[in-house]
Amino acid sequence: MIAKGGKELTKQFVPGSGLLLDQVDMGLLGDQIGELASFVKKKITNKDEVQLLLEPVETLTPLFLEGLREYAAKPRICFFFDTFEETGRYLDEWIRNLLEGKYGDAPENLLLTISGREPLNPDHWAAFGDAMSVIPLEAFSDMEARSYLERKQITDAATVETILHLSGRLPVLLEILAEAAPNTADSVADPCDTAVERFLKWIKDPQQRNLALYAALPRYLNQDVVKSLLPPDADAGALFQWLCNQPFVSRREDHWAYHGVVRDLMLRYLRQVSLETWKGTNEKLAAYYAQQATALGIEEKEAQWRDETWRGFQLEYHYHQLLASPKKRCLELFGRLRRHFAPCGMMPCLGAKRSIRPGKLPKIPSGARVCERDGRSWPLRSMGHKFQLLGLAILSSHPEF
Repeated sequence: MIAKGGKELTKQFVPGSGLLLDQVDMGLLGDQIGELASFVKKKITNKDEVQLLLEPVETLTPLFLEGLREYAAKPRICFFFDTFEETGRYLDEWIRNLLEGKYGDAPENLLLTISGREPLNPDHWAAFGDAMSVIPLEAFSDMEARSYLERKQITDAATVETILHLSGRLPVLLEILAEAAPNTADSVADPCDTAVERFLKWIKDPQQRNLALYAALPRYLNQDVVKSLLPPDADAGALFQWLCNQPFVSRREDHWAYHGVVRDLMLRYLRQVSLETWKGTNEKLAAYYAQQATALGIEEKEAQWRDETWRGFQLEYHYHQLLASPKKRCLELFGRLRRHFAPCGMMPCLGAKRSIRPGKLPKIPSGARVCERDGRSWPLRSMGHKFQLLGLAILSSHPEF
C-alpha cells in the first residue's frame, strides 16, 4: 500500500517519473520496504519513534486533533480541500476516519469544505448525510459576473461585455481573463489555450488527453462516434466510458455532448494549434456520417428526405465537411441544394447576412427565405427539418464563415 501510494504521488509531482516507475515491480518493492521497516525497528529502541516511522498517520493524527481541540476553544476552524477528484485518492479515507473518531474526538466546531468536479461517493459518505450540505456550482449569473469584474476594477462597458462573452460567465474563465487586468475590449485575450490546459491538467494518459480534445468536434457523442476518432487498436468502449465520466460531458436525451462553453474553447484551441489536424479530423468524421447514411440502404431520393435518421446523418456529414473546407464545401453544398429544389420551382435567397463561428451551427435567421419564381416566399425557419441543410448552406455562403 505504501509502495503503491508513493508511486502515484511521485508520478504526479516528479516530471517524467511515470516512464520509469511503470517498470517497477510494486510487489517486490513492497517486500523490500517491509524488510526496511523491520531493520529500522531493530535499530531504533525508542517505542514512540518506532511507532512514528511505521504508522505515521495513526501516530500523528491524534496529536493533530489534540492541537485542534486546544485551538478550537473559541473560534470555528474551517478546512478547505480543493481539487478533490485528485486529492481525494489520498485524503478521502483519512477525512472519513477523522470524522468517525478513529483517531480521537474531532472538535465540534470544525467545518470541512470539500470541492471537486464530481460528487462524493455516496457508498462512502452516506453515513454523514445529515451533517452535509451539497452546493452545486453553476456559471455565474449576469449580475454576479459583473459584480466580480467590478471588484477586480474592470468597469469599461465594452471590456466587460467582451469578457462575459468569451467566458460564458464560467468562474474559472472569468478569473483567467480578469487576471490580465484588461482596460479595453481589444486587450482582452482569448483564454482558450489557458482554459483548455486547466481542464486537461490532471489527464496524464496521452490517448485520453487527445480524445478529450478531439471529441469536442462532433456535436453528438456516442460510442460509435468516439470509435471513429480512435486508432483501430484502441479500446473504444473503455475510452467512451471514461469520456462520459468527465465533468464537461453530460448525457442528453439520446446522446452525450460537451458543455457548450467548454466545447467552444476546445474548438478554438484545436483550430489555432493545427489547421491540418483540424481539417483531417473533420474529414474523418464526415466520412463516418456518410458511411452511416449509406448503410441505411435508402436509395430513392424522396424516401431519403422523408427518413429522419438519413437527414440527421447528412446534416452532420455536411457540417463537418464545411468545417474542414468552408469556402470549397459551402459552394458545393449550395449548388447541390439549388439543383435539388429547382424542379420544385424554388430557389434560396438571403435577406439578412450573418457570420458564424467555426464549430457553430447557428439558428436560421428570419432573413433566410425560400422563394418561388413568381415572387412568393416563406421563412425558411417555418419549413421544418427538411430545409436545415439548405439553411446551413445559405449561412455558410457568407464570406466571414
